[in-house]
Amino acid sequence: MDKTKVQNIQQGVKTGTILSEILGIAPTTMAADYEFACKAGTEALQVTLGLVSSGMVEMGLAIGCDCAQGRPGDELEYTVGAGGAAFILSRKSKDTIA
Repeated sequence: MDKTKVQNIQQGVKTGTILSEILGIAPTTMAADYEFACKAGTEALQVTLGLVSSGMVEMGLAIGCDCAQGRPGDELEYTVGAGGAAFILSRKSKDTIA
């Protein structure tokens, strides 16, 4: 995959510009950070799907992650967890694997 084709980073965390710098795609990438607990990653995926399917970007990176923010011993510590996922989306091509 040619990383220069990633033109978009949508994520449910607050590090879009930092991540684009780390990946070396900052000068040509738009980035947005979403907040809303567990739904932020879903919104990032929906926006990325829309941008790719409309042809506005060739490839997009959608990221979602979350972790419990309760105090030690709080109910949240026992009932919720932490996790993350990242998806690179593009239109179907000969290189498509899923």
